[in-house]
Amino acid sequence: MPLCQSYTRFDACPELYRWPSVAEVGRRVLALRYRLLPFYYTLVHAATETGAPIFRPLFLNFPGDPTTFPNSRQFMVGDSLLGTPVLEPNVTTVEGYFPAGVWYNLWDNSTVDT
Repeated sequence: MPLCQSYTRFDACPELYRWPSVAEVGRRVLALRYRLLPFYYTLVHAATETGAPIFRPLFLNFPGDPTTFPNSRQFMVGDSLLGTPVLEPNVTTVEGYFPAGVWYNLWDNSTVDT
């Protein structure tokens, strides 16, 4: 299993594999993390060269789309990864806005055309 550190209380157990209820999700998330590492390294390099932020408000990537201006619940990671986090407790789904273009689901490579 790949290394992944959890910054919890000192006496807490951070290993995801200890609980069967989270082990499969933990494996999927860790696999995604390692799949995205080259992307993150590229973004960090670009940030050091150009000053471009790694995490960005949508309007920075889509200045011609006024729907993105008040959107404070989503963000871009670089130019190509759209984040739509779950921000409420006890919620498992969220609705988000997709700016114009073709978007790919990281989990199954399905597309969303807008």
